Amino acid sequence: MTSTSSLVCETEVGQLGVKQLKRTWSKYVPYQSASGISAEFELERSVFDMLGINFRDALDYLLSAQPSFQEFELWCLEIAGKPNANIVERINTHISKTIHSTELTSWFNEIEAMPNVLSEQDLECWDKYGYVIVRNAISPEDCLATRELICDYIGVSYQNPDSWHKSRNTQGLWVSFKYHKLLSKNRQNVRIKKAFSQLWQSADIYPSVDQCGFNPPVNANAPYKGQPIHLDVNFMKPIEFSTQGILYLTDTSETQGALTVVPGFHNQYSQWLKETPDHLRQDFSKYATKSIAANAGDFIIWHHHLPHSSSPNYEKSPRITQFINYLPIPV
Repeated sequence: MTSTSSLVCETEVGQLGVKQLKRTWSKYVPYQSASGISAEFELERSVFDMLGINFRDALDYLLSAQPSFQEFELWCLEIAGKPNANIVERINTHISKTIHSTELTSWFNEIEAMPNVLSEQDLECWDKYGYVIVRNAISPEDCLATRELICDYIGVSYQNPDSWHKSRNTQGLWVSFKYHKLLSKNRQNVRIKKAFSQLWQSADIYPSVDQCGFNPPVNANAPYKGQPIHLDVNFMKPIEFSTQGILYLTDTSETQGALTVVPGFHNQYSQWLKETPDHLRQDFSKYATKSIAANAGDFIIWHHHLPHSSSPNYEKSPRITQFINYLPIPV
């Protein structure tokens, strides 16, 4: 196990000027044991998300390549480019527990001053059912371009059904596609961010660097590859508010592999925990579910305590998606 004394200080920086980055590198190079590395996991994940890098990808690179710190920073640059000054300041002020500059504070104030994206009716739906739909979150042009990017990445043609079940770079319904300027543009979409900021009641939140999704129609030779209804919750942690989100890149009916949730379960979650000794054996079959239809370009946010899944696609075209979430930097 990497000892605490061998870790560099979180404020030590390299050429990118990003705090915590060198400390994370020092945990895995030289790599000795997977134990003892999780205490700062959520903080480190937030740092890499803000840099535009999926933390699991960074860990895979560190563990497999065992690079020098200079090589690691060069890898970060190749993956996500040079981080802008606001991003570096957000990370560094959080790590050092210092106050944001006037410029960065003004940027947060601009987000807070934007007209609300979620109406009172939307917020009532959120409180009652635990999900909300942001209509027309991204433009039709960006929606079409993103859909085509994903199809190209997995080697299928949206117009050719014979190609849909011969995709590559997929695991189940997941598409391991995270790095492209258009995916980043979608993550930074101001309507999506404003909706999340209303739910989090803060503009000081950042977007996750998550994967995409491809859910083709099922047939006799190609069964549904998705998970059953489940919760993505760390049951070892105290109950806390969080969100999840999905961008539809195709018009999606209720029977076209739509996101399916147990509406309102977030209001029962605490009681369910008390009544369910084995939280890992999740069986939500007795609960009514709702498959959420929406149009291409619409964005759905759901409460972290809603059981959910994709669903079998019984229609004639694939459901294509991008997963996006916003979170505050962990304290």
